[in-house]
Amino acid sequence: MKRNYVGFISLYLAAVLMTALTLSVTACSLVATPTPTPKLSSIALAPASPSGLATGSSMQFFAYGTFSDGSITNISSQVTWSSDNSEIAAIDINGLATGVAVGNANITASLSGITSPAVSLPVILAVAVPTTTTPGPTLISIVITQPATLSINLVLSDINTQQFVAKGTYSDGTTSVITTLVTWVSSEPNIASISSAGLATGISAGTTQITATMPGITSNIVTIDVTAN
Repeated sequence: MKRNYVGFISLYLAAVLMTALTLSVTACSLVATPTPTPKLSSIALAPASPSGLATGSSMQFFAYGTFSDGSITNISSQVTWSSDNSEIAAIDINGLATGVAVGNANITASLSGITSPAVSLPVILAVAVPTTTTPGPTLISIVITQPATLSINLVLSDINTQQFVAKGTYSDGTTSVITTLVTWVSSEPNIASISSAGLATGISAGTTQITATMPGITSNIVTIDVTAN
């Protein structure tokens, strides 16, 4: 009888041990595997092909990072901005480039050991508006020459910027390109910014309105649709 009791206790303990092992394996299998954080794989700058920047003028650059999961994010505030010739064009920590002297400078942005392809920024001489004592024709209207398309795509690097041109009509009937003389305004600068040279750059999806102004005169309104697909 005693032997049977001992055998029963052994079987009971074995069953308890087996149950504990099964529960332990099950608990381990239920622990979620942490999702790896996407890694930065490349950096692209916008504008990718900037037009000439006049000395004394500024142009805003933006950096977009592509990650290992395929996502694209604006990382302008995280990168380190650099100009290979700060005596031609300087760039600050926010990506704002300023023309210093006539020439060419290469702009790059780097983060986590990855550097963007260099963007060539030509700096041209600012043209001074001549003064005269003889009253000349008076500007009476401004018209924005619309580009072929009014869409900016944040993903496709070849269409994520849009160059605008402003033409002025004067009291003597003449017209003139005054793109660098007007003040460019974007109604939603967080959706698309526009430089003093009339280059609009998409920042986030949405719609914004672009106008060009001079004292007492405002141009027609041009709407830009910024997409991210």
